[in-house]
Amino acid sequence: MIPSSQRSDGPGFGAPAGTATALASSLARDRRLWIAAALLLAAGWLRVQVIPESRFLGERQYRSALLARVDYLAGDADAEGWEREIAQVSAERMGRLEPPIMEWLTVRGYRILGYERPAIARALAAVLWLVGGVFLYLLVGRVVDPASANYSLAYFLFLPLGVLVSTSFIPDALMLALFLAGLLGLVSHEDSPSVARLLWAAAACSACVLVKPLCLFPLAAVWMTLRWSRAGLSGLLRTDWWAVMGLMLLPTLAYYLYGILIGGFLSRQAAVSFVPGLLLLPTFWRDTAGTALLAFGAVPVALALIGACLPEAARARPLLLGLALGYLANIFAFPFLVRITGHYHLPFAVAVSLALAPAVGRLVEAGRRGGLPRTVRWTLLSASVAVVAVTGHRSVRVVVEQMGPIVSRSAAEAVGEIVGHSSRVVYVSQYYGAPLEYLGRLSGWYWPRPVEEVDRSLLLDRPRSIEERLSSLRTSMSQAEQDFRPEYFVVTDFQEFAFHPDLEAFLDERCALLAEDPGYLVFGQCDLEP
Repeated sequence: MIPSSQRSDGPGFGAPAGTATALASSLARDRRLWIAAALLLAAGWLRVQVIPESRFLGERQYRSALLARVDYLAGDADAEGWEREIAQVSAERMGRLEPPIMEWLTVRGYRILGYERPAIARALAAVLWLVGGVFLYLLVGRVVDPASANYSLAYFLFLPLGVLVSTSFIPDALMLALFLAGLLGLVSHEDSPSVARLLWAAAACSACVLVKPLCLFPLAAVWMTLRWSRAGLSGLLRTDWWAVMGLMLLPTLAYYLYGILIGGFLSRQAAVSFVPGLLLLPTFWRDTAGTALLAFGAVPVALALIGACLPEAARARPLLLGLALGYLANIFAFPFLVRITGHYHLPFAVAVSLALAPAVGRLVEAGRRGGLPRTVRWTLLSASVAVVAVTGHRSVRVVVEQMGPIVSRSAAEAVGEIVGHSSRVVYVSQYYGAPLEYLGRLSGWYWPRPVEEVDRSLLLDRPRSIEERLSSLRTSMSQAEQDFRPEYFVVTDFQEFAFHPDLEAFLDERCALLAEDPGYLVFGQCDLEP
C-alpha cells in the first residue's frame, strides 16, 4: 500500500499534487502560446495577401510616398535634377502632418534595395501591428486572465479595419504598437512600481503621441484612472505621475504647436480636424456611431459591453474607463474626422479587445461545464480559430474590392510625359491626385468640389460656381506659392468628373484638348482670364 504522502491525485505517475498542478499549468500555458503563435502567423499571411493591392487611404499613402521620395532622391547620385525638383514641389504643396518617422524608416529600406518600393512601408506596418498584438496579449494576461488573452488577440489581429491600416503606408500601425506598449508599461508600473518600468512607460507613451496625437487623450486618461484607482486623489499629486505626463506632452506640444502656430504647416489640418459646430448636430452623433460600429463590428461591441460588466473584468475596469474617457475626448477634439473616418476610432479598438476577453471566456467556460467531451471542445476551438481566419480574410477582401481604384501607372506616366512633368497642373483624379502626382512625377492641385466636405458636414450645401472654385483654387495655391498659374487640366477620375458638368463646359470653351484616352483627358493652352 502506498503511503498517503506518496499518493498521486492526478496524472503525475506518483508525483505530488503540487507538481501535477504545476505541470498542468505549464501545459496550458504552452498550449495558449502555441495558439497565439498560430494566430500571429495566420494574421501575417492575411496581410501578405493584401499588401500588393493596398488602396486604403490612398491620398495619405501617396503623400507619405512622396515625402519618402524627396529624402531618397536627395541621396541618390543618379537622380536627375528635374526629378528632385518636382518631388520637392509636390511634397511642399501637400505638406507635412505627423513627424515623418515611417517615411524615414522606409527610405532606409529603399537604400538597401537600391530603388523605391512603397510596399516596404506596408510590410513594416504589418509587422508593427503584429508586435502590437504581442503587447495586447501580455496586457490582457495581466489585467484580465492569461487564459482569455487569445480571444482578444484574435479580434485585434483579424479586425478588417486593422488589416487595412496595417497594410498601408501611414503611421497608425506604429502609433498603435507604441500605444499598447505604453499601456502595458503604465499597468506594469502601477502593479509593481520601479524606475525602469516608469521610464519604459514614459518613453513608449511619449513616442506614441509624437508619432500621431490621436492617442494623447486615451493615454492621459488611462494614466489618471489607473493612479486614481490605486491611490486616490493624492496619487495624482505624486512626482512620478507628473513626470510621465510631462514626458508624454512636451515633445508632442513642441512639434504640433510649432507646426500650427509658427511653422504653419499644420494649421490647415488643425482647422479641418476641429469643427466644433458639428457637435451641435444630431446627425453628427448618428454618423459617428455608425462609423464606430462599422470600424469595430456591432457584435464585438455588444460582447465587449457585456464583458466589461463581468466580475472577471474587475481589474481591467480602471483601464477600460480611461480608454472610454480618452475616446470621448477624441470625439470632441477631432469631430470632423471621427464622423467619417474609421481609423480615427482605432485607440478604442484596444478597449473592445480587452473587454471581449471576459465575455468570450465566459461563453467558452459555459461550454466546458456543459459536459462536452474534450475532443469536441478542442474541435470547436479549432473550428472557431478557422472561422475567425476565414471570415477575417473574406471581410478584408470585400472591403479591398469595394475601395476606389488607384489611377493606373501607365496612365499616370503617360500624363506625366504629356505635361512635361509640369508643376502647374490642376486635376480631377483619384484620392485628390496624390497617386497621379507620385506615379506621373508631376505636381499641381486638385480641382475644388462644388461643396466642400466640411460645409456638407455642417449642412451648408450651396454649390459654388465655376468662378468661385477657380478663385478658391488660386487662394489655396497662393498660400503655397505666389505665382501659381495653371498650365494643364487633367482628368483621370471620370466618375468624379461627372459631378462637375460646369467644369467640362468651361474646359471645352476655354482650353484645347491635348490628349484623349480611356484613362485620361489632358487640356492645355487655357484662357483663364475672366
